[in-house]
Amino acid sequence: MRTPRLVAISLLLLLTACSTAPRHEARPTQPVRPAAPQNPVVACPDCGRIEKVDLVSNVRATSSGHAVLGGVVGGVASGQGAKPASASKPGVQVLTFRIALRMDDGRRFTVHQPDLASGLRAGSRIRVQGNRVLPPR
Repeated sequence: MRTPRLVAISLLLLLTACSTAPRHEARPTQPVRPAAPQNPVVACPDCGRIEKVDLVSNVRATSSGHAVLGGVVGGVASGQGAKPASASKPGVQVLTFRIALRMDDGRRFTVHQPDLASGLRAGSRIRVQGNRVLPPR
């Protein structure tokens, strides 16, 4: 008589153990996105933006070679087609534009040139060709 009872209790315990098994619900899967490349490819390696434009006074060397680069004349150049006076005689003052650039690939550098294309100012999109800052194509 003990045996049928033991079998019944064992069966009951076995069935209750199966009914309390943890449930796993199916979760909606997110689409896997590829990781962004570390060094993005830049479509135009010579393109960027103007960060700052200054008008600078340069002093050309005299025949004895005593004059050196002058200081900042002042202010930010408006860039509306203004062309500073230039001279080719030694020992005279020449005005040039100092243009701070930030390229699309993150590089930063400064270019000096005697004139600035019409409409270029801080924030303008540009391209660099040789050592010249030009409007985008």
